[in-house]
Amino acid sequence: MSYIVYDDNPSPRSGGKFNFADADATKFYMQHYSNRLLLQFIANNPLADFSEKQQANKELLICDRKLQFWMRHANFSQKAASEASSQLLREWSAK
Repeated sequence: MSYIVYDDNPSPRSGGKFNFADADATKFYMQHYSNRLLLQFIANNPLADFSEKQQANKELLICDRKLQFWMRHANFSQKAASEASSQLLREWSAK
């Protein structure tokens, strides 16, 4: 089976330079938080088959690592992330 969100065997990236110091850590955190909600949905969905649930659980570990990484960044705003997280949770609960 292929991956859902996170490829655990990614190919090397090419492209322009990424300025880590100026990165919008909260934005990147929220992208991964959104991915986490999707992966949790799949992992807990009774209609998902075993391999889908297994892959989702595997990718949740990757996602959590990425969330922790961006939380430690100097530009991360816990307040902004909490507000955005609440909004995402409201959107997911409406589905």
